[in-house]
Amino acid sequence: TIREKVGIREISIRDGVLLLNNSPFKLKGVSMHEIHPDRGRALTKDDWLADLIMAKKANINFIRTAHYPPHPVFFELCDSLGFYILCQISFNYSPPNVTDNLDYLPDLLSRTEATISRFKNRPSVITWGVGNENLYADIYKKVAEYTEQRDLTRPRTFPQAPLDFLKEWKILPPVFNVLDPHYLL
Repeated sequence: TIREKVGIREISIRDGVLLLNNSPFKLKGVSMHEIHPDRGRALTKDDWLADLIMAKKANINFIRTAHYPPHPVFFELCDSLGFYILCQISFNYSPPNVTDNLDYLPDLLSRTEATISRFKNRPSVITWGVGNENLYADIYKKVAEYTEQRDLTRPRTFPQAPLDFLKEWKILPPVFNVLDPHYLL
């Protein structure tokens, strides 16, 4: 038997506005990287709780996970404290010679499946981030299409918009709902 708290809410986008239960809301966020001065990357529940309480005091309500899957307890804390999460599917920057090679697609889909299966019941997760800091490639579109098939309830975010992306595509491919530029030039 597995017992787990779940939450029900609706995330949508209407006329370019992000809505929670049909009401607009604002995100004030940070990118999360787990590191502790004494324990390195071996954080405890108390460490996460202290960080989240400090973030609340700083008026932060949104956290972008990055590069690696966080511990499920972190998400439980975010649920209980009312944070919103952009849950990044755990793959990082890859050069074009990798992202243009569809031989890597099964590996990315496996990571996508693991991420969605692990965190799909977390009400704090409001969007899936497809990759990290990459130039656009069709492999990301395929991952986003798979993500959409697995979860119709959350938007998909493309997490970078270098200038050549904007020149080449003019608009975001429809499978992505949110353009998430990490670095503005």
